[in-house]
Amino acid sequence: MTWLVAQNHLDFKIANVTHSANQGIYHEKIGLFRDDWRNEVAFSGSSNESISGISLNFESFNVFRSWVSKDIERLQEHREDFEDLWSDRTPGLEVIELPEAVKKRLIELAPDELPREIIPHRRLPPHPGTEVTIGDELYGFPVRPSSVVLYEHQREALRAWIDAGSQGVLSMATGTGKTLTALSGMSAMAAALRQADRPLFVLIVAPYKILVRQWATQAGNFGADSLLCYDSASKWVEQLSERLRAIRQGFAPFALAITTTATFSGPWMKEAMQQAPKDFLVIADEVHNLGSDTALKALPDNASMRIGLSATPDRHLDPQGTKGIKEYFGETVFNFSLKNALSGGFLSKYYYRPVLVNFTLEEAEKYVLVCRKIARLLGTNDPTLENLPNGPLKTLLFERARLIGGAQNKISALRTAIAPYRKDANSLIYCSDASLGIDGSAPQRQLDAVVRMLGGELGMHVHSYTSDEDESTRITLEQRFKNRDLQALVAIRCLDEGVDLPSVRRAFILASSTNPRQFIQRRGRVLRNAPGKEYAEIFDFAVVPPEDSDPSLFSLERRLFKRELQRMSEFAEHAMNGQQAFSSLLDLQKRYHLLDI
Repeated sequence: MTWLVAQNHLDFKIANVTHSANQGIYHEKIGLFRDDWRNEVAFSGSSNESISGISLNFESFNVFRSWVSKDIERLQEHREDFEDLWSDRTPGLEVIELPEAVKKRLIELAPDELPREIIPHRRLPPHPGTEVTIGDELYGFPVRPSSVVLYEHQREALRAWIDAGSQGVLSMATGTGKTLTALSGMSAMAAALRQADRPLFVLIVAPYKILVRQWATQAGNFGADSLLCYDSASKWVEQLSERLRAIRQGFAPFALAITTTATFSGPWMKEAMQQAPKDFLVIADEVHNLGSDTALKALPDNASMRIGLSATPDRHLDPQGTKGIKEYFGETVFNFSLKNALSGGFLSKYYYRPVLVNFTLEEAEKYVLVCRKIARLLGTNDPTLENLPNGPLKTLLFERARLIGGAQNKISALRTAIAPYRKDANSLIYCSDASLGIDGSAPQRQLDAVVRMLGGELGMHVHSYTSDEDESTRITLEQRFKNRDLQALVAIRCLDEGVDLPSVRRAFILASSTNPRQFIQRRGRVLRNAPGKEYAEIFDFAVVPPEDSDPSLFSLERRLFKRELQRMSEFAEHAMNGQQAFSSLLDLQKRYHLLDI
């Protein structure tokens, strides 16, 4: 204490009670801490530092922090009280300086050098209560583990990204290591910046919570502690602010937050990102999801480094959204196609099995009726029709798509196709969101009909996997599937992106949208390599328009079916049985004069 006084690190004042009784003493315990960055902590009360006080007494004191909004008012009150006290403005007290003779004597008793008992200075956590071992980092520090060996295409992707100024999109086929590539880039950048004593903040944006958790697991393998930001802001916004403060103030060389696209697009995240430091990296998984107006507006301008990841970075029928993504993340600086992945052995080889299905009589009549209405609208040559999101043409095209997606004969065709595998596991079934029952029977979702047929008629252990199941249920279903307790999962769209189930051997696709991204993502789900997996199989169900439909509708049907055929040809092109698959489509190509596809 005497050394602190001698070095002008400690000062004393004396408080005397001045009320008329003049019998009491000044016994208040208050304090105020402030650092160089003007963070403040105020406290009132104290615990007795005696054996009985520490081990036996029931004691408490109050603490108020400047970085916690609910504490600010009370902290200001305590600051004003302390300043009044120190400046001798508190009624009922007289505060005087320590007599000069006493101070002089204390200085005379002070040692010349810093006592050995005093712990050398080291950086402490950014707020009280955080336990840190000397040498550890507050939020971890990413280092690529020895078990992660990058392939040449991953190293090439990182070189291309760095050469482009640490900005750009990596277009890599699903299952070829986008996540490990990005995390390796993150760890390399963090290490380089650390040499210059510059901290790095990283924000990873992923479409769904399940993907956020997967990223956090992988980042943990690199040694990074992830803050997961989704659902209510009250669960994460204060912790995020603390991490950003720690980065800015030099308490930590690295911090990582991972969020969903929905949370990222909200006001809380946008406000928080304004506190990010100069060295700020944004990693966007499935970057095509950030092309909406809301998401584009949320992209932080202060991010100096940016990585976009996707097997399909261009947005379907949305040139403005695609343009916005490119303007923010940059052009595609690296491409690793499905062909590259298959030839390199990074994905499983596969057989493609088209399953052609006919409408029922009732469905065919409805289909022709809808097509005639579409043809009449197109015959008006009104260029605005196709751009009206809820216009009559879009409504009819949607109705036609639901007829095709929910065709009743797909159920019996699925029964025939899956029957040889009724004792096997590792199957995914993708359904339409349409309902069956056009023939007068009670309508039911195609998904429910599939689950009932597989479980009731074939005796298989299956379960639906949709938005109806909550997050914890989906996690349980995935684990049961991996354990082979469930033979198949039946979904609509929830298995399109992100779910990591490499053991899948077969996919039965009962319905597809016209968006190429959907079938590319679905194919990627089933082509991931796994122990003992020699190849995968994709069963693609397509409805054939009725042959005796109105001849005047030929051009329309050709135009609409061309999209189906393009998807099927894309599947067949890279399949082990590609020639056989193409042969099964030949009659349809001839019928619609589409031999060039």
